[in-house]
Amino acid sequence: MKRQDLPRSRSLRSCE
Repeated sequence: MKRQDLPRSRSLRSCE
């Protein structure tokens, strides 16, 4: 996972 993908992943997990 790239550092730029981290924020996106955190957002996705937050939605779940």
